[in-house]
Amino acid sequence: MAIRGIDHINIGTHRLEETKAFFCGVLGLTDGWRPDFPVGGAWLYAGDGAVVHLVELAEPKGPSREAALDHFAFRIDD
Repeated sequence: MAIRGIDHINIGTHRLEETKAFFCGVLGLTDGWRPDFPVGGAWLYAGDGAVVHLVELAEPKGPSREAALDHFAFRIDD
């Protein structure tokens, strides 16, 4: 198995609209299709790939031990 790249990152935020505005405005990502999950959020795309998954949180996470970065996923060749 070889890693081919990062598939996506998942970030929790209590400021969904501001977070989307940052990633779209500064990094040029676009807000796109997202499955109908039971929690709010957004999938932000670079081309055809949803590279940033945002999950809406009711309250902010604390620093470090409660980091907002939930997970990242690698793209592999297998």
